[in-house]
Amino acid sequence: MSPLAGIEALTGASRVRYIQGLPSDAELTAIPAADLSAPFTGASHAGPYSATLRAPQTGTYIIALANNCHCYSVASLAIDGRTLVNNPGTPPNPTYSAAVHLIKGQSYALTVTGPVMTPISAKFAQKHKKRPKELQEKYKKVMGPSIGIQLLWATPSVVRADIEQAVNAARSAPAAVVVVADDTESEGADRPDLRLPSAQNALVSAVAKVNPHTVVVIQAGAPITMPWLA
Repeated sequence: MSPLAGIEALTGASRVRYIQGLPSDAELTAIPAADLSAPFTGASHAGPYSATLRAPQTGTYIIALANNCHCYSVASLAIDGRTLVNNPGTPPNPTYSAAVHLIKGQSYALTVTGPVMTPISAKFAQKHKKRPKELQEKYKKVMGPSIGIQLLWATPSVVRADIEQAVNAARSAPAAVVVVADDTESEGADRPDLRLPSAQNALVSAVAKVNPHTVVVIQAGAPITMPWLA
């Protein structure tokens, strides 16, 4: 049962107003070529990608990397040398995101690396009674179409609009429940930090500011920071 279904069952659906609060992964869009010094093609395992990102707005961006390789090979995204996302490409969640504050007109060094297809060893090929090259080509044929990464974002205006909807609903409610989650846990990659993905911390802070009766439900299997408790 989802948190929303549980709350509705307890209080009655007519008394509950649901607001998404932040853009979903499906609502993130590709970073426009006009904001990058070099086009991002999404050709992932051909090598690293580096470009200069020029911020069109000042504020909190959601920066995301979608890694569809399903091969436990990490794709990483860094801005000015600071790693924001490590995405191991493990199902079921292909998109990992982070929040970052950028200033309009300023340029930032953006780097994307991986994922990399691991070469098949002779020992592994012998076990499967195939030559390494033959097995590698078969692997590419099966995995090739799905091996790709997408560089995505939501701009501050989009993030603000979604948070403002949640704030407006919370301001007039007797109580607010904010459900947050960490979906970046994986054996395939280390987490770059303990922050909640996306701009969830900003959402919690904004809602709690207007409603003193705010409850935060955390869905996470590993430690996270909670800056909004301060």
